[in-house]
Amino acid sequence: MTMTDIEHERVKELSLERTRYHDLLRWGLVVERIVNHLELKSSSSGTGAYQPGREYIDIPQNEIDANPNIKHNPGYN
Repeated sequence: MTMTDIEHERVKELSLERTRYHDLLRWGLVVERIVNHLELKSSSSGTGAYQPGREYIDIPQNEIDANPNIKHNPGYN
């Protein structure tokens, strides 16, 4: 199975479960598939919140507090 197969399968299976944006974010495709296509942006799905440099979701503070070796992801303080 190729990455393209996986992408297509996730669209078919999960398109109504609000996971698409996070898939695109994880795969580095938000700019190509959403940001460059204003007609596809939606404030209700979180796509309007995209900020360059925040391609990863931040690690919860309680995880960072529990382990001094863990640091925030880039773009978070």
